Amino acid sequence: MSADAAGVPAAPDQAAAAGARRTPAPPPAGRPQGASSGDTPASTLPEVSAAAWDDPEAPPWPMAKGWVAIGVLFSPPLWLELYRAVREGTGPVPVALACALILGYLACYLAGPVLVMRRPVAARAVLSGAALAVATVLVTVFGISPWNYSYALAVAAVVLPWGWAVILAAPAIATGVVLGLLSTGSPDWTLLFLLSVVLIVGPLRATWTANRALERANATMAELAIAADRERLARDLHDALGSTLTTLTVKAGLARRLLESGEPERAGQEVRDIEELGRQALNDVRATVAATHEPSLASALEDARGALAAAGIEARLPRPDTVPEHRVLAYVVREGVTNVIRHSRARRCEIRAGRGFVEILDDGVGRPRPAEDDTAGGTGRPGHGLKGLAARLEAAGGRLEAGPLPGGGYRLRAECPRGSR
Repeated sequence: MSADAAGVPAAPDQAAAAGARRTPAPPPAGRPQGASSGDTPASTLPEVSAAAWDDPEAPPWPMAKGWVAIGVLFSPPLWLELYRAVREGTGPVPVALACALILGYLACYLAGPVLVMRRPVAARAVLSGAALAVATVLVTVFGISPWNYSYALAVAAVVLPWGWAVILAAPAIATGVVLGLLSTGSPDWTLLFLLSVVLIVGPLRATWTANRALERANATMAELAIAADRERLARDLHDALGSTLTTLTVKAGLARRLLESGEPERAGQEVRDIEELGRQALNDVRATVAATHEPSLASALEDARGALAAAGIEARLPRPDTVPEHRVLAYVVREGVTNVIRHSRARRCEIRAGRGFVEILDDGVGRPRPAEDDTAGGTGRPGHGLKGLAARLEAAGGRLEAGPLPGGGYRLRAECPRGSR
């Protein structure tokens, strides 16, 4: 809801997401949008886009950047091996080929996690396999230490699901052990190092994945909180304005008839009442948007008395000073009287109120139309009217009963604990 010339403040969506400790991701495409003029948001939960949950094991950007930093930190051993080969007098062609292979290997290592951010598992497996293949060539052809095999294993452990990582890691570890045995005669340290890479990097990857899932869950919770806040705002606006606007309509019609019958003084009084009701409606909207609207049962009964009288319905109501304060039951009175005026065609209406209950009876045609079928002066949307009222009572620990009376008429009864204020 945007601010207008009348000074109605905009509804703050930020407050709904205050409980989320992490910065939420951009809202999914299916997130409910704010209601347009004359339209209220339906009582539905937001749809989280499929893209937000696509491949939850894909590494997030912070992890990818950290992995690049680790690669830069641990790349010197590769260049030391190349420097040793040059010092021993290896020809220029092998040295150039070794440089190309090392650069390709580093490219696979450094760019791998970034390139596979949203790639299918098969593409990640191909890149990891390429890194392992390059490492094998470096070790077997150019005599680089088998310990450098650990880099390719680390990439596989990070960017692949556990099943794929094991499929690639098992032959890679076996190859590394064999190469270590052939080059050093002692496979123990090589095997220990290769296994340590998988055992250390694997849990780190699992931790990163869990953090990523937590961030997504927090973002989704923020979306749900915003949707719930919008639904509450729509329900509050309906409850706050439904009765007032109905009374405005009735009084405007009465003023027109009085003018047509030549009674300008009475018509003027009705117009003044309409003006006052308009101010009250504006204040109710402002208070509701600011989440400070606290209607009382006494004020709701007083408003109901005037609305029923303006509609020409005989009313029997308790005195406002004899009923306990109860915010939730005040909404019941507002909605019930609105339905009596709009739908019942009743001649008499009685309201009973006491500790923790309110009951509205009329002698009209019976069951009013539900809110979802109310397109003539109603909301035209599900989730409001009696349905929204029942949801409000249920949230407060109460219950709502509504139905036609055996001898004709309609009965609406709400019960709510005394502590639900």
